[in-house]
Amino acid sequence: MRYPATAARIISLLTLSGVARRSPSHLASAFAPGISFAASYEYSTSSTSLFSIVDEVTAEMKTAMKAKDTTTLGSIRLMRSAFANAQIEEKTDALTDEQAINCLRKMAKMRQESIGMFKDGGAEDRAAAEQAELDVIGRWLPQLADEETTRSWVVEAIEGTGVAGDMSKMGMVMGALMKNHKAELDGKLAQKIVKEELSK
Repeated sequence: MRYPATAARIISLLTLSGVARRSPSHLASAFAPGISFAASYEYSTSSTSLFSIVDEVTAEMKTAMKAKDTTTLGSIRLMRSAFANAQIEEKTDALTDEQAINCLRKMAKMRQESIGMFKDGGAEDRAAAEQAELDVIGRWLPQLADEETTRSWVVEAIEGTGVAGDMSKMGMVMGALMKNHKAELDGKLAQKIVKEELSK
């Protein structure tokens, strides 16, 4: 997924936040074409973060409005609505990046499911619309770990919990994985690998 970084967007972000939390190298990469968003964006849930995913989305909405990018604008409005609902559910005035990512993951999952159903039903136009929304949502999602990385995490979690060979402790292993790698973990892939490793 490539993130459309533009000078206008960066100016908008800096104006919105007052102080950007990116290092000079990250600011430079934002202007460089062909840099993946997941690689250049600093996801953080710490209280020292001056710039959140929610702020990024808000700033990008302004850019989309100026560019009259209706696809991006419509998707971002849905995202902001989801953020607002999440704030109510979490009883917080501001979502952390982790909470925002969880919210976006749910939105992405719903659209992935919808795409499959629409394609199965021959509604290619609706599937394309869902895909367009998914593409926009994906700009703010960190890249999920591949199988090799996930397996290394699983092995580490099994060793750390001391439950090797005990399939009944699968939940404990998954809990350890979610605690340490939640934002980057593909749940289905992790479960598959945990089963494989515990069955050895």
